[in-house]
Amino acid sequence: MPSDDGSAPAPVTLAVMRQQQIYALAVVTGTGAEWSLLLSPAFRARGQHPRPGDLVAVQHGEVVAYWPRALVLRTTPAGVHLRLSSGAQIVAPVNPATLPPDPPLQTGDAVFAGPDAVLARAWAWYEPQPPTPALLAYATAYVTSFEF
Repeated sequence: MPSDDGSAPAPVTLAVMRQQQIYALAVVTGTGAEWSLLLSPAFRARGQHPRPGDLVAVQHGEVVAYWPRALVLRTTPAGVHLRLSSGAQIVAPVNPATLPPDPPLQTGDAVFAGPDAVLARAWAWYEPQPPTPALLAYATAYVTSFEF
């Protein structure tokens, strides 16, 4: 999303949700910085509800997107069977651009997943990790694809 003055879009920061507060989220970035943030109006309008442990994208000091933390139940030729943080179960392929094939995913691994693909191995808010350049590029492209 270009800024109001026509310049480049604001950078996207990835963080893991630590806890939900009344009207805000406590998140921890990959560098270990802890922030208390509001959900963007567009995010709230989409009716999305991140849960603790989910990966969130932050832009302009607001949460603008998220990807659920999921648990690998098993891997099959049809894809990776996952249990999302919401309790829902899905089958999704691995996004090879953001998740290298080695080491292979194992039952019990924690991952971040979108509706269409497993994006990355998950990290806990208390063990922050900087996102890979490929994951950050994916998140930035995803966020900028929305018209707010």
